[in-house]
Amino acid sequence: MMTNDNGIERRKHPRYRFQKNGKLVTADLVVFADVQVFELSVGGARLMAQTVITLPPRLGIQFEGDPILYPSRLRWQTDRIFGVEFVGEPVLIEPHRS
Repeated sequence: MMTNDNGIERRKHPRYRFQKNGKLVTADLVVFADVQVFELSVGGARLMAQTVITLPPRLGIQFEGDPILYPSRLRWQTDRIFGVEFVGEPVLIEPHRS
């Protein structure tokens, strides 16, 4: 759990260990980065990119094998690791066809 300098919890929802690959997408559904999701909560997630990237303030997350896009906003970032807050309703999208 994240706490401030006084030891007071700042998160609205507890995060749980989670391991799944995902993709970050733009508002136009263009994939711009592959990520690993390693903590998840009702309100957000902690992710790690394969390389250091500059993230936009708003982005979408699609979990591997899941046709749902989770609109998100960037809350913090340190190198390749970052936290997002889910905003708005999840959106059903067409699966990518190879």
